[in-house]
Amino acid sequence: MKKEFKVMRKKHSYRSGRNVLFRVIATVVVAAVLFAAGWFLYQPAYNWVMGLTRPQEESSSQSEQVAEEPRPQEEPQLPEPLPQNWSEELRAVWIPAEVSVNAAALESYLNSLPAEPVNAVVLELKNQKGSINYQTANEIARLAGAQVPGAFDLAAVTDMLHQKGYLVLGRLYAFEDCIATAVLEEGKVRYAGTEYAWLDNSAAEGGKAWLNPYAPQAQDYVAQLAAEALDLGVDGIVLDGLQFPTGFSLNLADYGNTNDVARPVVLNRFAERIETLVEAKEGVGCWIYMDAAELVLPEEMGQLGPYGGNAAQVVENRSLMVNVMPAYFGIGSDMGITLPEKPVANPAATVAAALKGLKLSGDKAQVMPVLQAYTAPDIASEFNLAYGQEEVEQQIDA
Repeated sequence: MKKEFKVMRKKHSYRSGRNVLFRVIATVVVAAVLFAAGWFLYQPAYNWVMGLTRPQEESSSQSEQVAEEPRPQEEPQLPEPLPQNWSEELRAVWIPAEVSVNAAALESYLNSLPAEPVNAVVLELKNQKGSINYQTANEIARLAGAQVPGAFDLAAVTDMLHQKGYLVLGRLYAFEDCIATAVLEEGKVRYAGTEYAWLDNSAAEGGKAWLNPYAPQAQDYVAQLAAEALDLGVDGIVLDGLQFPTGFSLNLADYGNTNDVARPVVLNRFAERIETLVEAKEGVGCWIYMDAAELVLPEEMGQLGPYGGNAAQVVENRSLMVNVMPAYFGIGSDMGITLPEKPVANPAATVAAALKGLKLSGDKAQVMPVLQAYTAPDIASEFNLAYGQEEVEQQIDA
């Protein structure tokens, strides 16, 4: 029988000073947001602090928390080493790729973080184009030219982060990859009846090829990168792009011999493969990144959708990072949930409605909301709101 999924709520109190109090004591995960002054080097410009835990059978409530803008310190304190029961204490901040490739920038970025709540970081290892931001020895990546110029030394970066007391999570896009398709002839989606790579739009409109989730060659490539990252010091994996292609002419996409295995089953098995890999290498865990819409209307995605039907079948009983940022909903969205008339202008109500609308099964599923800490540049002023500390706290309290 399908078991009810519940998003746990939290309480917080306001504290003075410029530190962030963020303690996670439960199995259901809650995210807060941390501003890193001076390091808005990417678009949209936001940082996220996340509480992460391993799956457990019982859950309890979270402790009090509040986010404030940190002030760079001349002599920054280092985080306390993680205790043996790290699963109750892990908190992480996302580090953009632009910072990771510059040692001085990374050092300053870390120094700007409050030492008390942050004990883990998330590095961007492979993006949605398939570009790899670290120095990889993977032969497929080399042949495809996937490594970006100026890629950082992952072993050196993880060593530095570990010495400072941080655990390191690596974010990898799985099958949303238009670079590796150039060399993985048996690993790409093709147009039916041809040898040509299928594109999600016309070539003139920038259409991109995708890796084929059914193809062992594609699966092995992503798994190899995850294994390499773990061997180079990464402690856990954030798996993004775990899906089938989206775009135009989906009916023309050919996935080869599927052995009549349903799409959700293929994705589920691959997620389990990465989870098993992380466990075998004594990592801290694997998290699947998804947008809220995929979990609000999972049954309406359709067989040609990114999850081949119900997304909940893919993520049942898994650890998730779910995008519920108000800017994600734009000026309003018909998702079968009651959103405020102006989602961005009502951060707390929007986040609360989105979390309430998530449809998941399994008594061990964990949700980590990804919240908004920036002013959306592409929302008209009559629907927009300048985001600051107050708006961040409203989302945390939702």
